[in-house]
Amino acid sequence: MKTLFLFIALGFTMIFNANNSVNKSTETTNEISELLTFDGFEGGHYFFTNTQNQAMSFDYILKDTNYTKGLKNGKHLGETFKVTYIKVKSHNFNNTIKDLELYN
Repeated sequence: MKTLFLFIALGFTMIFNANNSVNKSTETTNEISELLTFDGFEGGHYFFTNTQNQAMSFDYILKDTNYTKGLKNGKHLGETFKVTYIKVKSHNFNNTIKDLELYN
């Protein structure tokens, strides 16, 4: 009985580890870089517009940049950034910014 329980527990562990590794590889393959214009920060979300005039929002910036504070306080409204983000969702909302730099 103990052996049966051990095999069942091992099977669940393998299944959950396999799911985690799939998600990690998916995130790295969904990296996108594009020019986005900053529209504002509200309710914990960073709002941008892409070159096709489509709205986009991001929940997180993975690394603290020189621009993070300026984005939160509105200093960079209307400025264009080269944004590299991880597209976790199939739509343009609630994704994660990996890196951003001011575009001149």
